[in-house]
This record gives sequence, structure tokens and C-alpha cells, in this order.
Amino acid sequence: MTVLFADICDYTRLSTELDAEEVHAMLGRFVDRADGIIRDHGGTVDKHVGDSVMAVFGAPVAHGDDSMRAVRAATAIHDAMPEVSEQVGRPLRVHIGIASGQVVASGVGNDAHYTVTGESVNLASRLTDAAGSGETLISAGVQHAVARAAAWEPRGALSVKGFAEPVSAYAMKAPRPRAGIATERPLVGRQTELRQLAASVESDGGSVLGGPGTPAPAGKGEGKQPPARPASVPPLRS
Repeated sequence: MTVLFADICDYTRLSTELDAEEVHAMLGRFVDRADGIIRDHGGTVDKHVGDSVMAVFGAPVAHGDDSMRAVRAATAIHDAMPEVSEQVGRPLRVHIGIASGQVVASGVGNDAHYTVTGESVNLASRLTDAAGSGETLISAGVQHAVARAAAWEPRGALSVKGFAEPVSAYAMKAPRPRAGIATERPLVGRQTELRQLAASVESDGGSVLGGPGTPAPAGKGEGKQPPARPASVPPLRS
């Protein structure tokens, strides 16, 4: 599970300089844009607290690259801020924190609002506080998962409130172009398996049971989803 927090920089100062209607309009523009970007990247908006947007990647639907999705969403939010700034008539920047690990996901409150709690949530929030204007800070666990997605600057071990030991953090300096998806890469040394896969795809007419995010039918291994087949069989390479 990967958790992302995004806050507007200098929000306290801005809220004292603007009247209530202007603050409301500014928050609306930012939240609408951030929420849309998060959903476009497969995340779920957990809550809004003041100027902060909290999102989770990996619940209620998990993907195989949730940390990567969170990092790309963070980049897109930063990239959207010049347009949001133009809309509200003043420069706005954000700082973002991302952490991953085990959390507790459940419904809370009278309305059973779905939310997540745990150490990773606290760490992502603290990393957001430590991040500079226009910066994304990530935990060591996230950096390990997305090391090739960007150039990272180690920030050493940070003393973080609520954590007994200092935690390692990394700042994203420059995102790299996306690598090709796995199904576009030739598979080497698996000729027999690929021929069997091709025969299976042709014989079943292309049907797929339990695609990503879809529960398996009853009696077909409840609680465990079969992987989706590739749209086409990758080319053989000797």
C-alpha cells in the first residue's frame, strides 16, 4: 500500500491574506485538479483536511505498480500547478510526501467511510511537512520500488515526529521517461512456454476470467485472481 499527501505551500499565510470566498475558490481549484490526477493514476482519494489531499494507491483495488503510480501522480500534480495558479490569480506550489508499507484499511465512523491508518500514513504526512516548495519526498521503501523512474537525491536520515528512529528519505529531482510495458518486451529463453500460451489464447477465443480488479467467479479460487493474459503474445527471441 502506498500513501500520498499533497499540501499547498504557505497555505497559512495565504489564508490570512485572502477572504473566505477566495480561500474556498483556491482550495476548490486545487482539490479538483489533484483528485482528478490521483484517480487518473489509479489511486483513491481518502480524505481532504484543510489544504491537504490524502490518497492511497493499492486499496481498495491493488495494482502491481502502486508506488510507481503514486510517484507519477505526484509529478502530474506539480506539473498542473502553473495552470491552477493562473486560474486562482496567484502563484501556488505544493509539497508532497509518499510512503509505503502495511496499513489497516477499514470503514470508520457512522457512515463507514473507507480509510486507511497506520505507520505509512503517518510517515507520508511527515515527509510532506519536511518537503520543500515544489518538492516530493519519498520513503526508502518507495524509492526501492521506483528507483529507475527518476533521479533521486538522498536526504539522509530524517528525525520524524512519532518515529523512534530516523527514517531515510529521497527527493525526486528529475523524472525519467516511462519504460515500455512488460508485454511489449521480447521474452528470451521461453519458446516452449510461449507456444503453449499462443495455443491457449487461440483455443479459448480470447476470454479472460477475473481481470485486474475483478473478483473471480464462485468456485474458481475465491480470494485469488488469475492474471490477465497479454493482448498479444510477445515475439520469440532465441
